[in-house]
Amino acid sequence: MVKRAVRVCLTILVLGLILSLLLYMYGYPRAPEQWFHFPDTGIWVCEELGITLYRDERYATIEIHGQVIRCDCWLERGDDDIYIDCNERDNSKYEYRHRFFHGTILETEENVLLIQEYGSKNVYAFRLVTDVF
Repeated sequence: MVKRAVRVCLTILVLGLILSLLLYMYGYPRAPEQWFHFPDTGIWVCEELGITLYRDERYATIEIHGQVIRCDCWLERGDDDIYIDCNERDNSKYEYRHRFFHGTILETEENVLLIQEYGSKNVYAFRLVTDVF
């Protein structure tokens, strides 16, 4: 009975060490100083994608073939990924919650956000605009 208890304790210890090593190697959970700061304010535009982020109002738009579609713009807490999903329930071309964009924030500077698209790995620049068009 004692040998079995020792084996169980050793197994739990080894599994705990392996889990700790995996978490350390993959950087999760990240320390807060490693998180990229995503701006809380401003209007950020990526002309190449036709996406505008309205951070004060917490939504985005995407322009496709001259049609401007209102979207949700959200991030997972503690994650660098950004998601832009259709927020129009009556859109005839795109379903509600259709995902238009999923990317990872690579870098933030004063007036530029660099975001890498998840699928294509292309990097896009979102620029802070001061003039509302």
